Amino acid sequence: MWLPAWEATAWLTEACAPWPCEPLLRVQMGDAHLSIPTDDARQVLDALSALLASASPTREVTR
Repeated sequence: MWLPAWEATAWLTEACAPWPCEPLLRVQMGDAHLSIPTDDARQVLDALSALLASASPTREVTR
């Protein structure tokens, strides 16, 4: 898989407007930029966390 860079920066932003604005998760990786509403980002991160948890081997503890 090709990635634009190995390092990324992520931060939260919200517009300063006189009307309600949705906070965004912003990610920059090299020249690539992504902005996603935090509610959508939370759903994606929850799904990725579940996927990664299912990939982790369970370790049996023996004494």
